[in-house]
Amino acid sequence: MSDSFTGWRDPLPRFRPDLPIVRLGLKGRPSTHYVRDPATFEIFEFGEEGAFLCRQLDGQSGPAEIGARFEARFGARLSRENLDVFVEQLARKGMLAEIPRGPRRRTFAEYFDPEVFLPWHSFPLLAGDRFITALSRRLGWLFSWPMHLLWAAAFLWGASIYVLHFGEFLAAVLRNASIGFFLLLVIASCLLVHSPRLILHGVMCKRYGRRVADIGIAVLYYLLPVVHCDWSDAVWIPDKHKRFWGIAAGLYYQVVVWSLSTIGWFVTRPGGLPNTLWLVLSAATFLGFFLFVANPLVKMNGYWLLVNWIEVPRLRERALAAFGSWATLRRPSEVFTTRERRWFVVYGLLVFGYAALHLGFIAYYVWENLIPLYEGRGALGTLALILFLVHKPLVEVLGRMAPVRWLLDPRGGLLRWTARLAIPASLVGILCLPYPYRTGGLFRLLPASRAEVRVEVEGLIEAVFVREGEEVKAGQPIARVSARVHDKNLQATLARLRKIQDELSLLEATRKPELVEAALADVRTAAVQLGWSSAKADRVTRMYSDSLVAQKDYENALWQRDVDEKKLEEAKADLALVGSEVRPALVRAKRAEMEGLQVLVDNYQADVDETTLLSPIDGRVVTPRVEELVGTYMEPGDRDLVATIEDGRIIQAEVSVPEQDMADIRPGATVEIAPWGLHRTPIVGRVVMIAPVAKRATVETATATVARDDGSASRVVRVLTEIPNPDGTLKSGMTGYAKIATGYRPLWDVVFRPLVRWCRVEVWSWIP
Repeated sequence: MSDSFTGWRDPLPRFRPDLPIVRLGLKGRPSTHYVRDPATFEIFEFGEEGAFLCRQLDGQSGPAEIGARFEARFGARLSRENLDVFVEQLARKGMLAEIPRGPRRRTFAEYFDPEVFLPWHSFPLLAGDRFITALSRRLGWLFSWPMHLLWAAAFLWGASIYVLHFGEFLAAVLRNASIGFFLLLVIASCLLVHSPRLILHGVMCKRYGRRVADIGIAVLYYLLPVVHCDWSDAVWIPDKHKRFWGIAAGLYYQVVVWSLSTIGWFVTRPGGLPNTLWLVLSAATFLGFFLFVANPLVKMNGYWLLVNWIEVPRLRERALAAFGSWATLRRPSEVFTTRERRWFVVYGLLVFGYAALHLGFIAYYVWENLIPLYEGRGALGTLALILFLVHKPLVEVLGRMAPVRWLLDPRGGLLRWTARLAIPASLVGILCLPYPYRTGGLFRLLPASRAEVRVEVEGLIEAVFVREGEEVKAGQPIARVSARVHDKNLQATLARLRKIQDELSLLEATRKPELVEAALADVRTAAVQLGWSSAKADRVTRMYSDSLVAQKDYENALWQRDVDEKKLEEAKADLALVGSEVRPALVRAKRAEMEGLQVLVDNYQADVDETTLLSPIDGRVVTPRVEELVGTYMEPGDRDLVATIEDGRIIQAEVSVPEQDMADIRPGATVEIAPWGLHRTPIVGRVVMIAPVAKRATVETATATVARDDGSASRVVRVLTEIPNPDGTLKSGMTGYAKIATGYRPLWDVVFRPLVRWCRVEVWSWIP
């Protein structure tokens, strides 16, 4: 059936005569009309206007006549659009004579209805009414006032723990956050939270006089088992207050479980297994309460409380249909007033947005945790998970396509069977095609040549001659250290060296008479001068004792005598030196002292030369703000770096290749790199070296740094590649992904390579 019945002609179709319209109503309240289909046992509800229109569809009246009768009856005009929408609803429900029943084509938003989106298969096991009756009699004490007070005390204790220790709780959750923790949380929600909550709803339904149809096991997504309890009869509880408590019992139960699990986490030893299990249960109940159970946008307790309050049946389904029709500019899904349509569209938008956000968060969380760990396989696994989550609406959409329907038609035929066999044959042929297999991994760019310029002598940087990014040549000055102290040390040591050289020359000279005569004359002259100054000093001393001379004259006489004594001693020493024979030991000592001073001079000269820092290689300065080093005091060592020079004309990419792919890599193989910042065009290079050892791979995830330790997949081997970089586009430190060519392989070997490897290694290890 088409999506819209726009081809109605006069007269309009006839309402089925075998569908009696029953009117029910209370005094002072609007009447409600019900129609029960004897073929399907479905019950449909109409208001006064809907029942009136059903009676007017007699197969003889046209839209104008029915509109006139409606206006006469209710005093309001009935638009043609609303009449068409109403007739379309009746046609789709199979309530019009001679018009086949057909589903309405869903809009994109309606696929987020749980009944459409979630694959949910239930298997009844027990007669629910009898079992719940017996269970409600045995669990009646849970609803007594002492137990309510106990649960209230537990809630206050758990709430106080959250208020006072929420930081510790959050840190524990983040510390344990992983895919495994997430799966454990989901399992705990299904078995310990959702299943008992459904049983409790059945008990409350029975306590208020309604019937529980069945109890069994339901499987969500073919994997997650939960207890299934059909408590849908609770919507027929006549008392609105009792319906409220029948629905709110699930919220009450989840708050109690959250309180007890939080207390259990608080009182157990941190890090132990009981503490972790209580943590999982507390996090599951806390998140489940606010994200799902109490959320009016999810079809659970919060939603049913909202429906019970505003008394609008099928609110979620109708709102999604209204929003989808409005967003796609289609005819409304049902007749609304202007105010009703506005609120239905708003609520449908919120429901759709929350469901899409929830699905997107799951996909993002799995992506961020699997991609760093398993790279391409992680991406495929994430896409497979998304397809698994949405496979039910996806299959429904594909099932409506004409080629798919034709192919799955149970009727045979040569053409149909040929197409059916051609599809797997084509897949086998495609899998046998040769494929240029490439392995790879994350890479980091390194310069082919790199040098660090450091000071060899301590001092202040008084000048810097280069800037960041500037090209330099080998031997070009980079900076200059202040040479004042080092030049002072050099000049002082040179003076001492010259003195020792003169003394050595004097020692090694031969004995000459003229030198002896001159030295002897100096001794005589000094002796005469000392005789005169000594006599004068004695005479002045006697006169000073008799107070006949001034103190200044007395001191000058003594000073002159001391000077003459020193001159005499020096003259005698010179006479002894020039008059004695050459002594080899004294010469050797002087020569050794001279050689030591010469070493110091050479060392100080090197220090002076090293105050000018030179570039050791041709390259580019990569140190940021190198000119700001002027005035900085530096010392020799690894800490104080002046500048870094890199030769980037040929750059190296260090690729971390998984250990299991190393057998296929050869030196000289072609490599393509795609840096994150230059991803448009792959850059080609070649393999030059393969590291001799493997190392553990460490990766960054969305929540933490993970050291992969899962066998061979946790280790990588460094592969060094060279890539021409004449224009300097590639920068050292850049990262990205690299692929290394390993030759042609059948496509099936590429696709199933991880599975084959696992069988050949892991399964083989199990064989005794």
